[in-house]
Amino acid sequence: MGVKTHYANKAAFYFKGESKVTNLIDFCSNLKMPMTTGAVNPKYPMNQKILNAMIRHGLVSIGWDIKDTRIVPKKRGTNLDQKGDFTTSLNNGIKVFGEVEFGNIASAWRDLFKFNLVIAFDTYDAGIFILPCDSIAPEIEGCYSFEKVKNIVTAASSSVNCPLLIIGIEPDRSLDINTNQLEPNWIKSDWRKQSETLWDDFVTKYSATLF
Repeated sequence: MGVKTHYANKAAFYFKGESKVTNLIDFCSNLKMPMTTGAVNPKYPMNQKILNAMIRHGLVSIGWDIKDTRIVPKKRGTNLDQKGDFTTSLNNGIKVFGEVEFGNIASAWRDLFKFNLVIAFDTYDAGIFILPCDSIAPEIEGCYSFEKVKNIVTAASSSVNCPLLIIGIEPDRSLDINTNQLEPNWIKSDWRKQSETLWDDFVTKYSATLF
């Protein structure tokens, strides 16, 4: 329980002994799942917006950059505005580009293409892809899983040329958090708000409970 990992294209060699990567895996392995059962769609009780905000909060706390994440810097003049979710430079000099995906299959394929782009443009040396495992993916609307992405990368290894660590979140469900209790006066429209700033503030406010 905690996480599953899969290394592709020599990523294990690039990441070996790197504390930032180890700390990221440890953070993911200790994540609690925010549940908002009944507040929105009863089929999908896991709150994706809070979970994403929790991961952003955790990434910053362990030294990853969630702001300077462009695939290609503006100064290169490519007019390519695509971004990732997190980046860093490791102690060994390897530059890492990361994506977090709790969305649908199309989003996962776009993320895989981004990993190829960062290698093609020579802006990063390796990638990290964080997804939910099969055990929790059905509780997040339209979500693709670690196992499915691992199968893609394994079966079509030549299609992804980036050294890539895939991290699958498989939490201890006894630690689930009932987020309804944190804001008992909220109605469905409150839980449906899309602002990242709102959910980042929510996670900061309730960090003692969420982590």
